[in-house]
Order: sequence, then structure tokens, then C-alpha cells
Amino acid sequence: MLVVPWVLAAAPAEPPRIGIVAVEGRQPSATSQAAGRLAEALRGVGREVIEDAWAVARATAGYVVSPEERAAHARLVEHLARAEDAVRAGRSQEARALLEEVDAFVAAHPETPDASVLRVEGLWLRAWLAASAGADAEAEDLLRRARALAPSTTPSLRRFPPDVVEKVRRIVLEPSRLPSWRIAADAVVEIDGLTGFRAVPPGVHRVVVRWPGRAKFAAWVDRDAPLGPKVPEEIVGPHVVLDAEAFGTVCRLVGLDHVVAVRATEGAAVVQSYDCGASRFRRHWTGATTEIPRAVDALAGPFVTGPAGPLQDGALSGVLRASPLGDQGGGAVRRRDDATYRRRRRIGWAVAGALGAVALIVGLAVGLSARPRDRIGVDPDEFLRPRATVLGRPTGRPLTTLGP
Repeated sequence: MLVVPWVLAAAPAEPPRIGIVAVEGRQPSATSQAAGRLAEALRGVGREVIEDAWAVARATAGYVVSPEERAAHARLVEHLARAEDAVRAGRSQEARALLEEVDAFVAAHPETPDASVLRVEGLWLRAWLAASAGADAEAEDLLRRARALAPSTTPSLRRFPPDVVEKVRRIVLEPSRLPSWRIAADAVVEIDGLTGFRAVPPGVHRVVVRWPGRAKFAAWVDRDAPLGPKVPEEIVGPHVVLDAEAFGTVCRLVGLDHVVAVRATEGAAVVQSYDCGASRFRRHWTGATTEIPRAVDALAGPFVTGPAGPLQDGALSGVLRASPLGDQGGGAVRRRDDATYRRRRRIGWAVAGALGAVALIVGLAVGLSARPRDRIGVDPDEFLRPRATVLGRPTGRPLTTLGP
């Protein structure tokens, strides 16, 4: 009895999940490299790192299941289990009430996880009840509706009577075809739990549409009915927003404990952490890009070890926007041996060399223009075919080949 508490106490806690966000600047490649260095440093102290957390949040916005939806799903699964027990025990009235409640809730809340599966299970159980009462027409209608939602699925013989399973197998659906729904090309479509826009049998189907950075749209729609899903408001935009609410959204969608924002140039970087639990920005760090791993110790906070250092708490919008790495693209730390300085020095020497070359060419041109003009004469021996002479010497070329 004493071993179990000891084991529970000795079990290591899960490492905090840290999301890294690269804030856009004038040198995105430098920021990306700095974010990579920071991720490596955080992993080195045993932290779980989610790189490019902003993009991850944008991609998963339409797939997030809220706690309310999870609780509703668990409650409906429990209702179906109780209804099946009631059907087996012959408590038809209790079973019918539970199944009607399940169907009504799923019909009103198509966003419920596995709504199609829950509805199919409920229709099968209702058909079992109808068949037991001798209502074969009602049972067949219910099974046809279930078959349209799951054409390739049949009830298990271990759970359902053979006559119900046989009824499902005998149902022949009308040919499938593409729905007449208008859905944007950049959206991801899910029909009856399967991803992809595809041909479906006639009847009502569960449609879920997802866009990057937006909440999902879910509805029950007849195949031949028009559908123009309303695009939900954007939750996470394509560009990083420097405020606490946006970073809190990233925390919620990705499931993070902290978010670390980075902006850098080739020479310097600014890093700041956001505490998801406290919903506030924490410490920031500024230094050379090559010294990014030191930010792990300087930021301190719950996700690293070591002294907190002299840095003060601050708002990201005030740190990154006001930092020298903001709109100017300069560095907060300027050193004569950094890459930026060396590049500028090379450019300066190139410009100076070009100016010197221009001056040399101009000087040569002026000097040549001051030389005496060539004297052109005619050799008497070749009077009929004059030849040009330069400074009294024959050139062997016709006179007309020389300039004026």
C-alpha cells in the first residue's frame, strides 16, 4: 500500500509545451534562423517545443473540439449504451425516450464530434425497436436513412438481431452523385465523417467545412438542396498580431504553456515570452543573434531554470514594435565584426573603387585629347592611289580609311 504513493510522487511531470512564433520583419531569414536556435536551446533543457506555433494554430483552428462538445459526446455515448440495454431488456419506452433525445440533440448540434456515427447508431436501435413492435415499414425507413449516412457499414451480429442486419443488407440505395453545394476551393470538406467532396446517396448528410484560421462550419444538408456555407470570422490571421488576446488564442488552439516570440536581423535579436496560464507577457531579452541560446537563461520564467536576471516584465507590442529591429531593420547590438558591418564595408569599398575608375578614364580621355593631330600626306609615287601617312610614315591603308 505504501508503494503506490511513492511511485506517483516519483513520476516525472510532463515538460511544459513551448510554442515559438517568428515575428515578421525586414529580414525573415534571420528571424527564422534565430527561432531555430531558440528551439534547439529549449529542447536542450528538456522542454517540448512547437515550432512555428502561429501557423500550427491557424491550421488547427477548424479542428479544435471544445470542452462542451467533448462533454456532449460523452453524454450521448452513454445515452446510446443505456438505450441498447433497455432494448435488450424490453423497456421500449425508456429506450425510445433516450434515442429520441440523442437524435434531437445531434440534429440541432451537427458540430458534435462523430455526429454521423452517433446518429447511425441511434437509427439502428430505433429500427430494432420498430421491428420488434412489428412496424416493418418504419424500421426499413430508419435503416435506409442510416444506410445513406454509412453506405458501407452494417450492424454487428453480436449486437443486433439477424433480421435487422439482414434488412440493412437488402436495402438498395439510389445511385450516388455529387451534391449541389457551393463550397470555396480553399476549404476542406468533410461529408459524414470522411474528408473530401465526393458523390453521396440521396438523403440528408452531415457536412463540415473548414478554412485556415477559422472555426468550422457544420450542418445537416440534403444532397439535392443548395448550400452556401457562411464563412466564420477569422480566429488566427495569416500574419502575427502583437497583442495578448491573439497570443492567448494560439495558446488555446495549440495547447501551450508558453509562447516565445522572436524577431531578428543578422546582427541582433529580440525575444519575449508569453505566459498562457497567466494570460500576460513576461520577460524579454535583447542581444546578438549568435547568442540566442542565452535568452533561455535570461528569460527565466517557469519554463527554464536559472536566475531571472535584470530584465523587467513588458508588453510584446512595446518591446518588438519599439525595438531597433522593428521597421528599420537595424540591430539592437552593433559590432564591427558582425555580418551586417562587413557587408556594408564591402559595399563602401566597391563604390570607392568604381569612383576611382571613372576618374582614371576621364583623365586619360583629357590627356589624349591634348596630343597633336596626325598629319596626313600623299606619297608622290602613288599619286594615282594615294596612301595615308602618319607623321611622315606610310600606313599602307587607303586614305579614306582614316578619320578627318
